[in-house]
Amino acid sequence: MTNKRAILAIVIIITTLLLSSCAAAPDRKGVSPTPQEGEIETLTRLAQADLARRLGVTVDQVRAVEVSPTEFPDSSLGVPEPGKSYLTVITPGYVIKLIADGREYLYHGSKNYVVAVSEAQEQPADEKAALSSLARADLSLRLGVAADRIGVVGVSATEFSDTSLGVPEPGKVYAQVITPGYVITLSVAERRYVYHGSGDRVVLATDPHAPLELD
Repeated sequence: MTNKRAILAIVIIITTLLLSSCAAAPDRKGVSPTPQEGEIETLTRLAQADLARRLGVTVDQVRAVEVSPTEFPDSSLGVPEPGKSYLTVITPGYVIKLIADGREYLYHGSKNYVVAVSEAQEQPADEKAALSSLARADLSLRLGVAADRIGVVGVSATEFSDTSLGVPEPGKVYAQVITPGYVITLSVAERRYVYHGSGDRVVLATDPHAPLELD
């Protein structure tokens, strides 16, 4: 009887160790994606579905080739519709590059919303022109004036000490790397407004309610 009890005890110990080992080794197939990974996957699928619908093809004929994080100057995601108002807040999101039938298409997305970027809205090759257009669109929304009433006084190349573009937000962390960009000076009704820009992002560097007077 003693031997049987000893054998039973050993079996229980071995079984417990095996179960503990299985519990300690997580199955990667069951690991949930991070919130960022989940958002990227959702936005990419939405963009693919929308493009497939527009082109009249199946979703598997639309391939995602690049998804890049960015920040849009307002809730239009960089693709404002005429006559529509948007929140003038920095909106984190993504630029999604798709390919269908050998042709490239761009989408902008944030949270669970995507918007197609038309050829006319895509950034021109000249980065200065692109950033100037973004700055004018942002100032247009802030002041409630038509973009064609906003003049470009000058655009000068510069280097910012970090990715805040010289306009850090309290409590936010920025990569401490030299960031090439531009200082863009706009004018409305004899007043100046200064923007800093780089890549596909612009930030207002002066208080819109206390603009600088022209010399």
